[in-house]
Amino acid sequence: MPPPQPLAELPRPRLVTESRMLVAAALVFPLAVLLVGRGLLYPVFKVAILLVVPLVGFRLLRKGGPAARSMPAPVTWLAPLPAVLAWFLLAEVSPLSPPLTQQLPDPVTLAVGSLITLLTASVLEEIFYRGWLQTRLEALYGTWPGILVTSLLFAAMHVSHIRPDAIGIGLASVVAAQGLFGLMQGYLWARYRNIWVIILIHVVVNLVYVDMLIRPSA
Repeated sequence: MPPPQPLAELPRPRLVTESRMLVAAALVFPLAVLLVGRGLLYPVFKVAILLVVPLVGFRLLRKGGPAARSMPAPVTWLAPLPAVLAWFLLAEVSPLSPPLTQQLPDPVTLAVGSLITLLTASVLEEIFYRGWLQTRLEALYGTWPGILVTSLLFAAMHVSHIRPDAIGIGLASVVAAQGLFGLMQGYLWARYRNIWVIILIHVVVNLVYVDMLIRPSA
């Protein structure tokens, strides 16, 4: 059964305008992070650019038209699970998974930070990049162009992790890690349209408690 195409009925000009707005937000956000850093303002900028701006934009561009429901109710839960398990084993358990090297904070700070990460990364990023952006690009240009462009923009969001003295290696690492992760998430979204499964994958990948349990310390 083909996956749902929830935005297929929207007027193309509206889809184009909304897609441009989302692409602009996806480009502005990493630039803002490079300017302000990843300190206390980081989650504030993230929520403002990736959540508030799109929601306001959708409302203004709607102009009395139908609501854009880009995330339909899941039609399957079990089918994506083999891919989820394979990615988890490769990313978290296999020799390819990196050791845990960061110094962990106290338990309260760790718990608060994990909750913020869960909401602003695992949930917000999947809603923005897959649910909103990729769905519109798919409707305009096709499945794989939508997946590829969204994956590149998702990888670009992580350029602030690149060290100035190792730009080449940093770019390669971002493409290999976040880019491939974005490809997998994008494919699962295009194939199954289950936003909760890809959010769950993102939660597991980002959750430091998983690293503490299964990864060796460096």
